[in-house]
Amino acid sequence: MGYCTEDEGAAWHDHLDVLLEAKRATRLKVKEGHLLWVACERLPMFNAVFTDAEVEPPVNVPQRELDHRWSREEAIQELIRGRLEVLGPVTAESLTTSLSVADKDLVLALAALEGEGFAIRGHFSNSDGDIEWCDRRLLARIHRYTLDRLRQEIEPVSSADFLRFLLAWHHMDEEHRLDGPMGLVAVLEQLEGFEVLIAAWEEHILPSRLLHYSSSWLDQLCLSGELAWARLYLPAEAEGRRAGATRVSPISLVFRDNLAMYLPRIPHLAQTSDAVNRQL
Repeated sequence: MGYCTEDEGAAWHDHLDVLLEAKRATRLKVKEGHLLWVACERLPMFNAVFTDAEVEPPVNVPQRELDHRWSREEAIQELIRGRLEVLGPVTAESLTTSLSVADKDLVLALAALEGEGFAIRGHFSNSDGDIEWCDRRLLARIHRYTLDRLRQEIEPVSSADFLRFLLAWHHMDEEHRLDGPMGLVAVLEQLEGFEVLIAAWEEHILPSRLLHYSSSWLDQLCLSGELAWARLYLPAEAEGRRAGATRVSPISLVFRDNLAMYLPRIPHLAQTSDAVNRQL
């Protein structure tokens, strides 16, 4: 069952006309400009609510439905029950407008449905809006579907998708590679503090992320004092002496502005932290 004003419903009139021709449904004129579309088997219930309504066209009601005697209170209650089963959260004002039921009758019907555990009231769509009513089972389904949708939004991606993301984020695929001195700065900001073998920095790490990489870009950053390099973890002592740096020694590249943040965390350089801070 539904409702519309006389000048509405063009988009779905064709479907209702099929039901009218088959005498499966009819129109109930409740008041001027307000029509209710009613299935023929539910007409006795609506007649108990709207005693003066006009029926157009006439339909044959199944005998089993005519045998049931509806009281007005029972009919209004079932009318509201049917709406709540399909509408989801809805305000009492919306129900009154769509069904042309008096406010007092609606309040009594909703209270009865709430008492039997069918309907539940609350703020479901908007915490600051009007009180809404909903079928308890329908609300549970909506809640379950919402949780399922939220879980799908945070499902982990596949290993292949994650690998593609990492390659793009680290500028290692052709589409996302950077270029020029400013591109080098962006790459070094991302890799700052990460230890890599000395030889690997210019042979593999930086060329794989930058188009047309030139070692002069890195030299310029170091000579200007903007960039520094350090060995964050010293190797084990060999015969009482520390090993010197070689091509396979791991070093980190750190911007001078951030150097004071790294020094207190490096045991063998902690004593120079205060001196660097004074220079900065």
